[in-house]
Amino acid sequence: GGETVTRGDFERFRRLFPDSAALLHNLGCTEVPSFRQTLIRKDWVPASDTLPLERNADGKRVELVDAETGAQIDDADQPGEIVVRSRQTAVGYWRDNDLTYRKFQATESGETRYFTGDVGQWTAEGALIHLGRRDDQIKVLGRAVSLGQIEAKLVAHPDVAEAAVVPVQTERSTELVAFCSG
Repeated sequence: GGETVTRGDFERFRRLFPDSAALLHNLGCTEVPSFRQTLIRKDWVPASDTLPLERNADGKRVELVDAETGAQIDDADQPGEIVVRSRQTAVGYWRDNDLTYRKFQATESGETRYFTGDVGQWTAEGALIHLGRRDDQIKVLGRAVSLGQIEAKLVAHPDVAEAAVVPVQTERSTELVAFCSG
C-alpha cells in the first residue's frame, strides 16, 4: 500500500515468519496499484530505518518532482513528490473533474503521469525511500484518512470550538486521538 515500511516492520516479519519466507515491499495506491517494489529475504540487513524500494513494477516508471517548480529531481537525498508514469493508471475520479485535472496528466507518449501526493527521495544507489504524504492524509487499518476532515466534523459540533487530531502509533496499528476545546 501507500505506507512507509520501517526497520521495525522488517524485524517483526523476521520474528514471525519462517526462514524460507520473503517480504515483498510494495508501494502502490488505488489509482496505480504496485508501482515500485523490493523483494527482501530474511537475511537482508537494513541500511536505514526506512526500507528502500529498488525497482519499478512492470509498465511503470517513478519520477520525483519538486512541489514548487514541477522540475524532475534526480539527485539523491532531495525529497520530492512521487509521480508515476504508466499506461496502467485509473482514468480519473468519479464526479471530480478538478481533482482529476490536478492529479492525472496525459503525455505525448500515451502514458499518464499520476501525482500521488506521496513524498520520496532517491538513494545514491537509485532506490526510492518513501517519506510519507504531502497532505494530512494517513493510513489507519489500511484506509486513507484525512485528519483535516475529521477536525472539520468535530468543530461542526456546537460544543466544540477547536479541534486537533493526531495519529498515535501503537505496537499493532495507528490510532487517532482528538483534542477538543469548547
